[in-house]
Amino acid sequence: MTMTARTLVNASTADVNADLMDANYDDLSPNSVTLRKSIPSPYKGLVYDESFFVTSYKDNVVPPALPHSPPQIAVFTQLSPDLEAVSVITTTNGQVMDLSGFYFGCALDDFNNVASVGVDCSILVTGFSGLEQVTQETFSYTFAGVGSAMQEVADLGKLGFAGLDKLTFQIVNTELPATLYSVGLDDLTYTLSSVV
Repeated sequence: MTMTARTLVNASTADVNADLMDANYDDLSPNSVTLRKSIPSPYKGLVYDESFFVTSYKDNVVPPALPHSPPQIAVFTQLSPDLEAVSVITTTNGQVMDLSGFYFGCALDDFNNVASVGVDCSILVTGFSGLEQVTQETFSYTFAGVGSAMQEVADLGKLGFAGLDKLTFQIVNTELPATLYSVGLDDLTYTLSSVV
């Protein structure tokens, strides 16, 4: 794996000048009938591909994984049975992202459907700088029953999720076809910095 070096503007104070972001999706309002909405681009400095949407819960729906910061979460699904299908988040305006962490949970069907069922799953998260893959990790979610909380993934800087302009998410190691699963994300935390 080849790493690409990037120089931050005013590197000695990069952390001070970086914008700390928390994408909790609670400022987005899903459609009142479908309970979903595409994530606008950019949203908090990031562009989400068409496999992502934001959703909420009606009072009578018990979510398959309780959001970390209710009520809204982002959800991605694998749109294609292609084993290489990924969901993509990119930065804008030549910025780079240092990913700190996020919360996630998994469901069969859709996260806001009465038929949704929480399940175990794994996601493969890959970070890129330019065209170069910088880091890649698999994170597993264990469903512990109704009322289970989303699982926290933290300290991603220690795993090399820094200086990125693209993240990909892929549902992996599933018992059923990956297209039957959806993954909920909440509180995606990161900093954005300009590069030269």
